[in-house]
Amino acid sequence: MTAITTTNLRINSAEQLLESVSEPASTMLYVSYGKNTPWANDSLPNTASDTIADKNEVWRDVIGGKKVTGNDITLVIKRVDWTTNTVYTQYDDTANNLYDANTQFYVLTSDYNVYKCLYNNNSSNSTSMPTYTSFNTTSTESDGYVWKYMYTLNTKEKQRFLLDAWMPVKSLTLDDGSAQWGIQSAAVDGAIDIILVSNSGSGFTNSSNVSISITGDGSGANARAIIGPYGGHGSNPVYELGGSNILMDVLIKGTEDGVLIANNDYRQVSIIKDPLIYGSSSIFSNSVFSQSLSLALAGSGPEYVVDEYVYQGASLASSTFSGRILLWDSANSTMKLTEYTGTPTTTTLNGQTSGAYRYITSTTNPNLKNRSGQVLYIDNITPVTRAIDQTENFKIVIKY
Repeated sequence: MTAITTTNLRINSAEQLLESVSEPASTMLYVSYGKNTPWANDSLPNTASDTIADKNEVWRDVIGGKKVTGNDITLVIKRVDWTTNTVYTQYDDTANNLYDANTQFYVLTSDYNVYKCLYNNNSSNSTSMPTYTSFNTTSTESDGYVWKYMYTLNTKEKQRFLLDAWMPVKSLTLDDGSAQWGIQSAAVDGAIDIILVSNSGSGFTNSSNVSISITGDGSGANARAIIGPYGGHGSNPVYELGGSNILMDVLIKGTEDGVLIANNDYRQVSIIKDPLIYGSSSIFSNSVFSQSLSLALAGSGPEYVVDEYVYQGASLASSTFSGRILLWDSANSTMKLTEYTGTPTTTTLNGQTSGAYRYITSTTNPNLKNRSGQVLYIDNITPVTRAIDQTENFKIVIKY
């Protein structure tokens, strides 16, 4: 006795994540960035692992992040551009490899139309790009291929969610006036578009008396009907084309109105679900968060150095409070820290490398309670340097 998990289950999981962000009482997902200190080899980042230790390090190193909204997320499928002289796989209801990585049974054309291949003319090369956009028919091209028009990418989908390896897919539940709604509405459940001859037989000379059962004046021929998916071809592109992947596209612009800093680099991108407000049991819901600890200081002397450790106590090893400098504003005597541990007091803050020292006069806590949200995704990367006039475009694909 065997059991399998189907592609439909993976699609359902992707849909649940999509819906959790888009619904009114939505899940709070944040794309975050952090780790301003080098890897052992900055050109070869450490491999992320699914351990408690790695998730704790995300919280230790995180600098800030931005909320994922319903406009920032979509389902995607692998991108398959129509290319002449390519053999495309035809849809077959008995095929168990339609959603394999190397199977190409749909295409995206240069017109940004998506078509499903229903017949490939006995595995011939495709030489005629489909262009028709009729709702309720299929198209037979000059090369013998039969295609079903599925949908067309809109401007937002092309600009934000069309990548070199991925392309957006969606199924509509309401009439948005698009061609896709017409296609879905016109789809016929149980329709048979293709008859596949599995054995051509021999001796047939009179086509007028050849039926689907392949009887006539010859013998040995067999055929079977290719049954369309539930609802008919074009009724549900997400399930028909295997939309079991999520793409998030989040922009972080400069300081995000002063919430974030933009003078340092980062080496890690993560996704955090439902973090709590610092000092509270309520879920954080603002659009942007900063996780650095801010200090105001008084005094004079040597200057602190960005990325050095600072501490209170006799030494860093025996410190009662420590952290790593993310930002030092000498003009205003303010500092932002990551990797902080312990509770700061209004005593001397020592710089491990610089030998600098000042007195802490006040602290401003981070936005989030440490380790309060679930870390869903970790990507360790080579360094990216931020700038105040720079926009970070985080495009993250999650595969189910």
